[in-house]
Amino acid sequence: MTAASGSWSDWGQITFVLGFVALMTVLVVTILTVASRIVTARVSAARESDLKELVLRSQELESRIHDDLTELRERVTNMERILRTVE
Repeated sequence: MTAASGSWSDWGQITFVLGFVALMTVLVVTILTVASRIVTARVSAARESDLKELVLRSQELESRIHDDLTELRERVTNMERILRTVE
């Protein structure tokens, strides 16, 4: 063996290690990116569910307020009618 072949063996090992580190880095970044997207999707789904619930509650409240206002208008109309008959 010559000194050149021993040197090449060292460069081969260095290249292998650097390639392995680069591959692991890409793998870790990919896994973290996918995990981030999964978490984002779950948060978005939860937010959408909460918004749907809020819309339903607001529609119920709007309906209840509408009914209450209708009842109040009827009462005021009846009171006005009574006041006119008293005059």
